Amino acid sequence: MATATAKAPANSFWADRLAESLDPRCINGIIIGVAGWPVGFGIQWLGKKWERVPFEYLGTALTYLGAILAALLVARWILYMVSPRTGTLLDREVGAYFLSPIAYLVLIGLLVITTINFWLLVETLTRVRAEAAGELSPIAQFVAYNLWFWLGMLFVIPVITMRLIAEEKRSGTIEVLMTAPVTETQVVLSKFFASLLFYGLAVSPTTILLLILRFAGKYEFEVLPVVATYIGTFTVGAMFLSVGLFFSSMTKNQIIAAMLTFAVLILLFSTFVLEDFSTQLGAWADVVKYVAVLAHLGDLGKGVMDLKYILFHVSVVIFMLFVTVKVVEARKWR
Repeated sequence: MATATAKAPANSFWADRLAESLDPRCINGIIIGVAGWPVGFGIQWLGKKWERVPFEYLGTALTYLGAILAALLVARWILYMVSPRTGTLLDREVGAYFLSPIAYLVLIGLLVITTINFWLLVETLTRVRAEAAGELSPIAQFVAYNLWFWLGMLFVIPVITMRLIAEEKRSGTIEVLMTAPVTETQVVLSKFFASLLFYGLAVSPTTILLLILRFAGKYEFEVLPVVATYIGTFTVGAMFLSVGLFFSSMTKNQIIAAMLTFAVLILLFSTFVLEDFSTQLGAWADVVKYVAVLAHLGDLGKGVMDLKYILFHVSVVIFMLFVTVKVVEARKWR
């Protein structure tokens, strides 16, 4: 009897958490996402049968978007199961992003830049007939050295991170948040994951365009180097966002936080330029190569899947988040 009594609360606990995590928004979103696959495949099939290329483009995009939506909502459900408070905070942060018109302006601007770059890529592919061994392919260049995209990110990342904690301090809501039954780690992680989700949304149009190029445009390219480049792009973005989150925790002024983040990002980008002068740098050449993040993406795009680059990005993310948590915790002693 004692054993049965002990098991009942545990079962009830997980049943309550499951019911709480599977709210209508999550269930409906997963259903819509999964339903996007057969709809997308059906439109693709019709496009091939009727020889209508736009239908193939649309079907490919719907299939991809459905898969991404379902995957994101499953990840949200898992997060709720593991830590409901972090999941609730993440919903709050994501909602704050999309209640601001700045988010939509940023996404539209990056979409325009990506579309122009893709048009230039297609023009390049019509001229290129062969690639030299070890040379970065035009597809990998589109992902890794998308110059206008990264220049946009130099301004976008400070903008989307400057308000995360600085605005909470300025408005005084940080005091209310810290008195809630949540830890500083949960607060920092929810803000970081929300910014990472927004960054992923900004990058995602490039993946849709490449899928359309491969499946609807019938242009074959090596997938693994492109996947490796996307992994690097994602970890580099996470590193930049963690830096921005740290500076947002250091001040109440959003402009100062954005300027400090911008200065550090410019410094990281300048290492890519310094790599061209590696022969004059002497012993510092290896250091510059190790921190030159765009050079990392170039190597990944060539098929050089060197894990030290990814480990460097992830290590910086972990360190910056750890320091940010300590800065937020320090408010308790003031």
